Amino acid sequence: MTPPVAVVQTAATIRSAGGTEYRFVIRYTDASGVDVDSLSNGDVLVTGPGGFSSGVTLLDATPSNGGRTVDARYQLAARGGTWGAEDNGAYALTVRKQQVADLAGNVAPVTVAGTFAVSIAVVSRPRPARVFSVLPVTRTEDDEAPVWR
Repeated sequence: MTPPVAVVQTAATIRSAGGTEYRFVIRYTDASGVDVDSLSNGDVLVTGPGGFSSGVTLLDATPSNGGRTVDARYQLAARGGTWGAEDNGAYALTVRKQQVADLAGNVAPVTVAGTFAVSIAVVSRPRPARVFSVLPVTRTEDDEAPVWR
C-alpha cells in the first residue's frame, strides 16, 4: 500500500506587515482513506530564513471523497509576534515523520508539501533635510570687515 500524499493547497505570500499569524491548507490524499484521527499540531514543521523553525497548530480537518481526501487547515504564529520586513524570505512546510497516516496504517513520509514567502516592503525613513541659514551681515563704521551675527 502507498502512504498518504500531502500537497499545500493555499499558501499565499505575506505582503503586509503587522499580522500575528499565517494560515494555510494541506490536502492529504490516500486511496484507502486518510486517518483523520492521526492529524494533530505536530504534523508540520515550518522552516525559513535565519534558521527559523516552528511547529503549527491544527485548526480543523475536512474530509471529502469518502475520506480519501482531507483538507487540514493549520496556523503558524508570526515570527517575533508580528510579520515584518525582517522576516522576508522563503519558508518550507514540511510534513513531519510518523505523523499523518492512512486507514491501512501507512504513514506519510517526511516531505516538503509546499512553500510560502514573506515579501514585505522595507520602509525607509527619509533623512532629515539639511537646513542652511544665512545670517545677515552688518557693518559698523569702525569695522573694516563684515561682522557675522
